[in-house]
Amino acid sequence: VYVYTNLSRRRRGIDVLVCTPCRRGWTFFQDRCYFHSRALGTWDAANRSCASLGALLLQVTSLAEQVRDDQAWGTSMKASSSWMGLTDQAREGAWMWVDGTHSAANARYWRPGEPNGGQKENCALARQDGHWYDAPCMEQHHWVCEGEP
Repeated sequence: VYVYTNLSRRRRGIDVLVCTPCRRGWTFFQDRCYFHSRALGTWDAANRSCASLGALLLQVTSLAEQVRDDQAWGTSMKASSSWMGLTDQAREGAWMWVDGTHSAANARYWRPGEPNGGQKENCALARQDGHWYDAPCMEQHHWVCEGEP
């Protein structure tokens, strides 16, 4: 079931009706809806915020998703870095997505030398440069939620 939100955009003095399968304030890109927070928060606060919206912190499980997300960020990501749904808080070095899946196959997306924070940096940031970085989970950053239309 799709719920379409009607938005009006002005182009060359003409109102254009735009329909999107995402809620107001979310960005539709390919087959997913993205919410880019305006607020800052810790990783845990970001995770709770996404859950309260019926979504997950951003997850990237394939090259196609990384490319898709890079393209989406190029057009709509305002923050230079945002929390994503990846953490090794449960066990050092065992990076897991918020849905409980392992991220071992995604090592190629870390910036060279990352993750490098040991027990001090247990949460992942996605940056506009397309790389992932580990950071202290208590830092304040924007976040990206990902959900279905």
